[in-house]
Formats: sequence, structure tokens, C-alpha cells
Amino acid sequence: SEDEAGSLYLPEGYYNTSGTQWRQESATLLPGADRSNVNLTLLTGSTISGTVSLPTGISAPDGGIYIDVYVYDTYRDNYYSNRTVFVPAGQNSANYTLAVPNDASASWQIFYFYYAEEGTNLEHCLREGYYSSTGTQWRDDLATPVQGGVDWSSINLTLLLGKTISGIASPPPGLPFDDGVDIDVCAVNDLVRYQWIYCDYIGVASDSAGEAYKVTVPQDAAVSWTVRYELDLQSTLDNPNNFLRTGYYSTRCTQWRSSLATPVQGGVDRSGID
Repeated sequence: SEDEAGSLYLPEGYYNTSGTQWRQESATLLPGADRSNVNLTLLTGSTISGTVSLPTGISAPDGGIYIDVYVYDTYRDNYYSNRTVFVPAGQNSANYTLAVPNDASASWQIFYFYYAEEGTNLEHCLREGYYSSTGTQWRDDLATPVQGGVDWSSINLTLLLGKTISGIASPPPGLPFDDGVDIDVCAVNDLVRYQWIYCDYIGVASDSAGEAYKVTVPQDAAVSWTVRYELDLQSTLDNPNNFLRTGYYSTRCTQWRSSLATPVQGGVDRSGID
């Protein structure tokens, strides 16, 4: 349920002879035969609540926006649940409430995920940011864990603004993409949990000399980025010119090995990264 009452129930529970459990490993396994009275009870738990805000001075565009707030279970090193928050047009923030198991041994990491449409006033926001007592962070290792077993409020998140890396993705001269291709252009770094998070997905037509891309990355001048392309698998199989599926930006020319890539320094907007 998307209403506030629905947010107070745990998103999943597992049958156990002693009662419904929140952890899958606590489930009672059943033999392959007809069974009755295998009952489940919706679980309630403790709550984590707060506000999701847009950057200072920015309001949601026409139609409003949806932002996902996630809970990451650091005990199991896995995603636990999420809640979709709606920020109405003209507003800067909205509240959220998440239910989590009432387990004092648990430790939760809270983060947002938002995919901005190009051309909106939010297109330069980072796709994810992690709750920290010192303010939202782009790195999960800088997050402040939220201890389980108690209710938490004021666990606030703010969408982070970033810097852009941009350029052109193009075929070699004289070797067009016969049927067109789909390309992911990504900025990657070992500090990022999900290597697909800072990517632009573009299509290059068969008669095109190249297509522009733009990737938004964190405003961290201490970090450098490896920029790579990756052809869609079907595009790779269908193309008769034997293009390599992956290539890395270098000031000399695109390279096939990541160790030959030229790092792109963060902290400022970068263009001409072709």
C-alpha cells in the first residue's frame, strides 16, 4: 500500500512454526506434500521517518517527481525494502515513513534513488545519496547506520547536485553502425557501490557520425573517474564490423584495457571526453 498505514507493515514475512519471521533464513521449510494451516501474519515493526528534500532553491517541476527511499540491511549486506515518495509540483520536500523489523541486532543504511529526466531543473542531481548525521553523502562508506530496535525520526535526505562529464560516442571513421546501436557510457570508480549508477544510455543511428552523452557525477575534486562505453549485447552480436563491446576513454584514443584509460578528474564539469 502507498498510504501511510501501509508503510507500517513489513514488506515481507516468512512462515515459521513459531510465528511469521522477517528473515528468510528463519523460515520453516515444508516437505513437498499438501499442507494446511500454513498461516502468515503481516508483521509490524519499528519505523524510520524523515524528509526527502530537493537542493536549496529548487522546486519539483510540473507533475511533481517520485523519489525512492531504500533501506539497506548491513547485517545481510543486501537491500531490504523501499518506499516511493511523491514531491508535488512547486514543492521542495516530502515526508516518508518506512517500517523495519523491530530487531536490535539490525543495522540499517538509508539512501535515496532518483532518476532525473534530461531537460528538467533536476537533471544534474545525483541518482543516489546516503543518510549521514553530517548531511547526505554520495558514498555508502560515509553513511551513518541507523540501529534497529527503536523508532527513528528526522532521518532526512537531500538530493545532491553533481558535475557533468560529456562528450561524443561515435563509430570509427568509415565504419558506420549498419543497424544502429545502443550504448551505455559510464563513469566508474571503485568507491561506487553500483557501477551502473553514473551512466547515460544513448542510441546511435546507422547514419550517425556520433551521439552526445552526458553523465552526472559527484562534486568531489579528490576523486577521478574512468569513462567507458559498453555496447548493448544484441548490438554487438548483430554488427558485422566486429566492434569491441567495451572501450575506455584516453587522451590518445579509445583503449580496450581499463589500465590504459586516462582518468577524468572530478570537481568540475568536463566536456570533450569523446
